[in-house]
Amino acid sequence: MTLLEQFEALRANAYSALTDERGSLGQFYTPASIASSLASLVEKPLLPVVSLIDPGAGVGMLSAAAAMHLADSGVREINLTVCEIAPEVLPFLRTGLVLINDWCVTRDIVFHVKVIEGDFIEWAARQVSDDLFATEQIRFDLAILNPPYKKIPTDSLHRQQLRRVGVECTNLYAAFVYLSARLLRDNGQLVSINPRSFANGPYFRDFRQQFFSIAPLHTVHVFKHRNSAFASDNVLQENVIIHAKRGTPPSHVRIVSSEAGETSEVVREVPMARVISADDPDQVLHLEATAADADVSDLVRSLPATLSDIGVQVSTGRVVDYRAKDGLKTGAGDGCVPLIYPQHLRGGTIEWPKHAKKPDYFYPGDAYASQLIPAGTYVLTKRFSSKEEKRRISAALITKENIPATHYAVENHVNYFHASGGPLEQELAVGLTAYLNSTLVDSYFRLYNGHTQVNATDLRALRYPSPSALRQLGQSLSGIPLITENVDQAVIKLCRQSEKKEDQGGALGPPGSRHPSRAA
Repeated sequence: MTLLEQFEALRANAYSALTDERGSLGQFYTPASIASSLASLVEKPLLPVVSLIDPGAGVGMLSAAAAMHLADSGVREINLTVCEIAPEVLPFLRTGLVLINDWCVTRDIVFHVKVIEGDFIEWAARQVSDDLFATEQIRFDLAILNPPYKKIPTDSLHRQQLRRVGVECTNLYAAFVYLSARLLRDNGQLVSINPRSFANGPYFRDFRQQFFSIAPLHTVHVFKHRNSAFASDNVLQENVIIHAKRGTPPSHVRIVSSEAGETSEVVREVPMARVISADDPDQVLHLEATAADADVSDLVRSLPATLSDIGVQVSTGRVVDYRAKDGLKTGAGDGCVPLIYPQHLRGGTIEWPKHAKKPDYFYPGDAYASQLIPAGTYVLTKRFSSKEEKRRISAALITKENIPATHYAVENHVNYFHASGGPLEQELAVGLTAYLNSTLVDSYFRLYNGHTQVNATDLRALRYPSPSALRQLGQSLSGIPLITENVDQAVIKLCRQSEKKEDQGGALGPPGSRHPSRAA
């Protein structure tokens, strides 16, 4: 058996023994194919001696893959530090470290290992602290990691420790990546497999700003299918592998696209400014894995309007159901209004009432009257798309004709587009619904949004056709279902006609900024 085959057997043994422990810690141990993909991104070290850290090491699969890759790169001495918090995992890890040592001995490679039994965040925060009385600071040439995935409570000790070293992290994986970057020497490398959710959104803004300022990206490896990386664990979270390096940002970033663990099918060199704009305070990542992705990006970014340009605002539904339980009603009654949940958005329109698990009616009384919106024409979108849905953005049109009422109540998991709090023009709303439901917008949205959440912030950041173009589209689609191939073709034609004619030059701006020419 090869070294990684031995580790696959060890991983399987650990899985059968530690299922409950893994779940509570947010751990998913790395398959051999993914470990090889991570290690393959490591650049050849300048020196034959390498100091390596594997945070949250599990059984040591990543350490093994890194050792094999470093040996092939001419490294003759490996000084490995592994961290593991779960006592139940340590016997498996120690077995793995013996396997690595034996493998190194047969190749005349000097191998030293230090095992840190405990909390990586607590240990690493001490190492990177500016406190004059902190322990002796340790630095590494390489960090390789598959960090745990679990939310960090706002009032937790971890959040306090992270704030003391200058970053806000909402999830363990971001904390592990940030601290690992801080532990690197100049020109030190980091490779990590993470959920793609860090690429955009307010929750990871501070992490992105801090991390990219320390260790700029050099390579991003994306997988073609959401469940490719951890298929054996039935994990549907979309993942990416990142390779970053402490020092000056590169002029270009490699974007690799493949099936999990297979030879790369597409490798593109993309200007850094197309991946992360220096002018974007949110530091959102745009991952154009193919030339077709770049074409989609260019077309959407070339559109002339922001949401405010077309006189439209987007807000989150005002009814938080668990805070207004006394207003939720399953049947109609005096003073009740339609209550719109995500379940009511179907096929570009509203199917109401549903008589499903969620209530269809809302009684506002005096307590909740301010949470209503006047009935009329609005565009609604789901804030969360299910993993089975084909599109990330699901938009639907609501009108007085299909839902007669004086007011609507919109639940908090729904966004609604409005004109200063009131209804939209009918033709504008129809065109806007068709645009948001198009394959073009879905494809663009996936380039920078790595999760199933669609925030109002994301919708404000999109570029839109002009108001007249949207009205023209709405007029042409009157009475037609708003999610069809014909609608897709109409949206593409409209957007090509609406492209900004001026060539502004320079780099890509943030998602809501005006985009320059198509030159990649």
